[in-house]
Amino acid sequence: MNNNTTVLNDIESIIKENYIYRFKNELSNCIDEDRKKDLKNIIAGFSIQKTEKKENKLDDYLKTIQDAAYKKNWSRLTDFHKKEKIIEYVKKLNLEKEESEKLQKKLLNKLSKNEISLKEVEYDSTNGCIISIKLKSKEK
Repeated sequence: MNNNTTVLNDIESIIKENYIYRFKNELSNCIDEDRKKDLKNIIAGFSIQKTEKKENKLDDYLKTIQDAAYKKNWSRLTDFHKKEKIIEYVKKLNLEKEESEKLQKKLLNKLSKNEISLKEVEYDSTNGCIISIKLKSKEK
């Protein structure tokens, strides 16, 4: 995030916390039961927004970490990540279901046996995706 976005988020957070403080203060001094009920609903609404915002930040952070895990050279990916990318690649090919399953099983089997060489996989580390897999002619 850039500094302007961070500052704006901080200001927004301070404003919301100020509202919550003011509503809680009014609630503690309020006599009218209807108004107390309204204030409790308002405070609960702000609390839910705050929780959702934290969850969204966490989701964004986890997505950033996950993306970073795939934005490496093919040789540096873990076997788990390679499997995920092979599955994703086969799905993008839009093959018939049986053919897709057969190809996916074959590629994953070769991966587990370390039979897929670095030269056979064209991998875009910038976008974190397989561009193509060129198996040796006798293995196709």
